[in-house]
Amino acid sequence: MVTRLVLGCGSLGQLLVDTLDERPGTLQVIVNDTNRAETLRGDGIPATQGDSTDSEALPWTRDSTVDSVIVASDDAERNRRTALLARETYPDALLVAYTGENADDEIRSTLSAVADRVIDPGVALTEQVLASAGRQGHRVRQLHRTLRDLDGRLAVVMHDNPDPDAIASAIALANLAERLNCPADPCYSGDITHQENRALVNLLEYDLLHFENDAFDLSDYSGVALVDHARPGVNDQLPRDGDRYRHRSPSTAQAC
Repeated sequence: MVTRLVLGCGSLGQLLVDTLDERPGTLQVIVNDTNRAETLRGDGIPATQGDSTDSEALPWTRDSTVDSVIVASDDAERNRRTALLARETYPDALLVAYTGENADDEIRSTLSAVADRVIDPGVALTEQVLASAGRQGHRVRQLHRTLRDLDGRLAVVMHDNPDPDAIASAIALANLAERLNCPADPCYSGDITHQENRALVNLLEYDLLHFENDAFDLSDYSGVALVDHARPGVNDQLPRDGDRYRHRSPSTAQAC
């Protein structure tokens, strides 16, 4: 019994095949190119060579249960023809079709009519751009504006005994601030204990400010940013007094 059938295996198809092969159920891939089929088999993927636009390439699946069919070559016209055959051959299966490269409106229209879901890289790119220009873009602009408004140094504070997530986040934010002409110090209290974490800092020569007395002196900073944790005084050595982190003027803030 074949539960998932992949017809064609271009750049997107390879990503899908790698993911689907790790999931429960059976998988079968049919590709037009013999060398491609051999490469997939060498990677442990059950693949055969066959023309996905020819019904004769699919006889072994006639009596099998196919839950889903994924049409995923890079050739837009081949995907159109394959999707039409797949819908006719497996009317009850979930059909997902990739438009392929350089698909025109006719191909997109055909795929939309026969497939349950169409993966269109052009639409996906447009959605990503719109998302960046929308809420995500707004948040980025807010962050940039806040950093530019600071008239002094920014303390980028990690949680106590920072792990790689905290260290990397602090370095990234400090670098961003520096690019916006806002000097910043990645800061932490406690210890970097694990050997791998110390190696990360030493090999990459990260310049981290360590408060050895476990008490942050905020007098030298116009702003404080927390990374990999959310509340001052909780899992860090910052004062918990909320008044310390309020805006003091339109151009100077005690917190980001």
